[in-house]
Amino acid sequence: MRFFRLALPLLLGACAATEQSLPPNLIALDSTALIESDDAPFDRQVGTIARSAGGELFVADFATRSVQVFGPDGRHRRTIGRGGSGPGEFETPSGLDLLDDDRVLAVADPNRGMLILFESTSGLLLEEIPYPGGAIALGNWAERDGTVIIPVAGQPAPFVSWNRSTDAMAPLGEMPPEWAGSPGISLSHGFPGVVAGKGSEWLALLQLVPGVAHLDEAGARTTVTPLPAVRRRGAPAGAAQAVIDAAQRGERRDGQPVASLTLGIHRRSDGAIVVIHLDPVLTRGSAGLEAVSQRYFVSLLRPDLAAACVDGERPITPDDLAIPTFSGDTLFFVEQRTTAAGDVERWIRSFLVDASACTWLPTKDVAEATP
Repeated sequence: MRFFRLALPLLLGACAATEQSLPPNLIALDSTALIESDDAPFDRQVGTIARSAGGELFVADFATRSVQVFGPDGRHRRTIGRGGSGPGEFETPSGLDLLDDDRVLAVADPNRGMLILFESTSGLLLEEIPYPGGAIALGNWAERDGTVIIPVAGQPAPFVSWNRSTDAMAPLGEMPPEWAGSPGISLSHGFPGVVAGKGSEWLALLQLVPGVAHLDEAGARTTVTPLPAVRRRGAPAGAAQAVIDAAQRGERRDGQPVASLTLGIHRRSDGAIVVIHLDPVLTRGSAGLEAVSQRYFVSLLRPDLAAACVDGERPITPDDLAIPTFSGDTLFFVEQRTTAAGDVERWIRSFLVDASACTWLPTKDVAEATP
């Protein structure tokens, strides 16, 4: 089982809340096999995904350097874009989202330095907009009042702000102090996510930050709502610095990473916030770091963020990193498995997050220190 190209830190951590609390229940709804086609061979891990209200699945595919579109039945419907460096072509389709009631597909290509817009149903190229080079777009995007916030990895600022009326793009946010001055540390701990908060505020899920960060309109962090860690590893203080120190000493640390990876944040129709983490257990094999197991955890925050129900474990474990996305209140994972015969299979699995039996743990905002 080859892990999805993430170099991870290894530390010791502890749970901050009691193991007796009841987590959210993940109710499995459906499993659909994605059907391979000549245009969409399943030979490498997929990138980010988006699902339309009509059930179509848009997959950023690294192998074909294109976006593959599948219907609700799992059958391949069409390919959008192709490999290359010209208009409507991709070098690295790292992140995507559906805009304007799913009519527009936006794809970020950090190698070309372009945000490429297509008509989602026909694949017609609409526009190309200069995009910060090297900003690897991962995680879920957010839009409010004509501004789209794109989470990125490997950059000092964790987000890119896109003004849709002017097409201006600019970094948004500050490097979290938990990264110990190293933007590259973000690449090894999942990817950020963002949803709209109250007024002009944004709520952000950031690597190695032990909760949900509150950002003002300019991206400055004002508070953090802690998210208790009961079953997952959480984000131990000093994790990034310990990894940096070990690397400087030339130590290669294999085994179990303690800091949880951040994978997604979403606001449900009832106002509750859903947060997704991953705790992988790794070993080093002939092909590099390999996953012995992967534990996905889903947590809920009440709309007022005053309490959380945490660490409901996803019951299915894939071979490689399972990418989460949302459509309405439904949580979807696209997962990849390799059969004993060496064939690659992809499935999309859907869940509802049920809080009826939850134990709600109190949270408390911690104000950031002002320099």
